[in-house]
Amino acid sequence: PQYLKQQTFEEDILQSTRKLIEQEAHLFIYDSSEEILYRKLIDGTTAPYVPFILRLDTVTKIHVAYGHIGSDGVYELLRNRAWW
Repeated sequence: PQYLKQQTFEEDILQSTRKLIEQEAHLFIYDSSEEILYRKLIDGTTAPYVPFILRLDTVTKIHVAYGHIGSDGVYELLRNRAWW
């Protein structure tokens, strides 16, 4: 989120990574009041970024909440609700 907030990079970021971030920055929104990074989706909606440590919990919650649907069903539900 640093680049989206300040248009600057931390010093240890590789040049190739910096270039990719600059090219892809328009696809993201950072809500500083909530400290949430969102990805703009193709349909115009946004989905919150889910950090690695929360992904298993997110998938499990969807799986259980929707009656233990299979992997295809979980994927379809998460496609517009989360991004990683």
